[in-house]
Amino acid sequence: MSKSERTRVYSPSPSSRHRSSSESSTCTQSCKRLRRTSISPPPQATSTKLAQADGLYKPPAKLQLVLTSSKDSSTIEYQQIAWENLKKSINRLISKVNRSNIPLITKELFQYNIIRGRGLLAHRIIEEQIASPFYTSVYAALVAVINSKIPQIGELIVKRLILSFHQSYQRNDKTNCFKTTRFIIHLIHQNVVCILK
Repeated sequence: MSKSERTRVYSPSPSSRHRSSSESSTCTQSCKRLRRTSISPPPQATSTKLAQADGLYKPPAKLQLVLTSSKDSSTIEYQQIAWENLKKSINRLISKVNRSNIPLITKELFQYNIIRGRGLLAHRIIEEQIASPFYTSVYAALVAVINSKIPQIGELIVKRLILSFHQSYQRNDKTNCFKTTRFIIHLIHQNVVCILK
């Protein structure tokens, strides 16, 4: 390919540079129509008007009113509020954990439905460990206690750590590789992960 051919390939044609006003107006009108049709929300989302789907803050009194007023726990609104409460309580407890209060935190965690929120719990523990690797041994001890009662959660955390390590290794992100490896080593030390022979 010669130099003149390369410039011809990359430069816009003279006809496309100077469009008439009617062509540009039809283009903008068709683009607007395309945007309107592609961005419109699905019909079921607009009709149900979900409670927490928009992510707006609702005062606790209003949330409590919705929880007490709806007797049926199978409604979408009730399920969303219960999920948000579970998420907030897991986040609150995991952010408070330290060496001295591990037994108290585990007792409080078992009062909630952590089998339903096991993904939230695993994500939050891994997130906190990556944010503060100094407390890796504390998070490993917490996972060991939870794993003794509910092994599914320990297995999920280990699988997510291995996946996180693999992604960090692929991106050549040494800091996250070291942090996840350190957490896996602490979990081996706490007998959450057995060493394969």
